[in-house]
Amino acid sequence: AFNKVEVTSHETATRWMTDFDAFQEAINQDKSYMSTFTRSMSLVLDEFYKNIRTVGVSAATGLGIDKFYEAVESAAKEYEEVFMPMMEKKRKLAAERKAEKEKREIAKIKKEMQDSK
Repeated sequence: AFNKVEVTSHETATRWMTDFDAFQEAINQDKSYMSTFTRSMSLVLDEFYKNIRTVGVSAATGLGIDKFYEAVESAAKEYEEVFMPMMEKKRKLAAERKAEKEKREIAKIKKEMQDSK
């Protein structure tokens, strides 16, 4: 969420986040070290910003607060429906791999004990 939208709009930052060319045009106007660094990072930033949802809010006036709550609710739903099942699947796979590894190690120890008799 971008705060203080009653002072300055978040639209420019949002446009830069979603329009690679607009971002490039803005940083090409500056010749400082930071703009050079930002240009070199721009492809990474472009990839990073692709899936970020933004909303502008004002804590002072309440502008955009409904959209903020909608965005939070949507993110919570996505977390429950997409992220949690994915993490549970990874957790289960890791537990299965660990159990298999322990099984192999126990079998190896048993074999070594029998071979040493």
